[in-house]
Amino acid sequence: MDRNNVEGKFSSYVFLNDEKSKLFFSKEHPDTFVSYGKYEMRLRDKILVENGQVVKAKVKWYGLGSYAYPYLWKTNKTDSQYQESWDDPRLPKKRKSESEQKQSIVPKRSRGKKI
Repeated sequence: MDRNNVEGKFSSYVFLNDEKSKLFFSKEHPDTFVSYGKYEMRLRDKILVENGQVVKAKVKWYGLGSYAYPYLWKTNKTDSQYQESWDDPRLPKKRKSESEQKQSIVPKRSRGKKI
């Protein structure tokens, strides 16, 4: 890519947020893992969280030797700590109606073998 103000070229990785509404740039490959807070996550997720986006981040999960996908975000860009949730914080939470809460669960009784 060409620079706007001066002569020369530069390289950069370009990626989108989850809603595909904004572009973000990185000099390093966005799928490399970096330490951020208590997780080791992808660089792209770190950049998105720092820019105020809600991200379903791919983090290394050491107990299982695989990956986990918590939602991470900052309420203000100036916050030093991010918030986390295993449910999507952008969706409204469902409340149980009173009738569902009052119903008791009755186990089915077995009447023995049927002939």
